[in-house]
Amino acid sequence: CCPERGGRAVGLDSWAELGCSDPHRAVDRFKAGVEALQADREAGRAAAFEVIRRGGAEDGAAELLVRICVAISLADGKFASSERAMLGLICASLNLPPEAIDEAQAVLFT
Repeated sequence: CCPERGGRAVGLDSWAELGCSDPHRAVDRFKAGVEALQADREAGRAAAFEVIRRGGAEDGAAELLVRICVAISLADGKFASSERAMLGLICASLNLPPEAIDEAQAVLFT
């Protein structure tokens, strides 16, 4: 199995762990977030990080969220420096060390 498929499969399993049983609802939430960013970049970004902080509050959720983000970042087979930098900001907002990115990547592909 290629890393792209493996990452996607883990990502889908992770969505189920988060209780997001309706993919249409997840897509609608994503689109609303994109629209907020387009309307006002700073306000949209602040709102997105607030959702990330709230979503990572439950035990184990922060690490799961980072795994999902890593899987999405690797979906094209590349891990761009801009993606890694954003994941660093996400880790910081979740009070996780930057090493959580590498740990998540290791979990996805072992």
